[in-house]
Amino acid sequence: MEPIPEVLPSFVGKTVTFYSRSWQSANVLGSITSPCFEMQAGRLFVVGEAATSSVSWARGAHSAVAWDEVSSYLVLDTHEYQRQKDLHEKNRGSNKGSTAGGLFSFLRRQ
Repeated sequence: MEPIPEVLPSFVGKTVTFYSRSWQSANVLGSITSPCFEMQAGRLFVVGEAATSSVSWARGAHSAVAWDEVSSYLVLDTHEYQRQKDLHEKNRGSNKGSTAGGLFSFLRRQ
């Protein structure tokens, strides 16, 4: 049986949330807008602009996620991602006592 060649996905025009395979750390590795693949120090990374951050000043910063640490990912059109994010923030603001687990748990419920 021949090995299956690895085909890397194209994320042009998308915002992608990456999840880790390690349950010892935070499951969400980060969200990146229009990520692409890049080799760094012999290791494959997904790089692009940070779509979200726990600190507002980091939003838009250059971000990288090691591809070998990714166990799954969620792909949204960048405009749809922003719409869902805005909707979630609006709902969270009107539910001050809500214990919603953040944008990504909101998206997973959809």
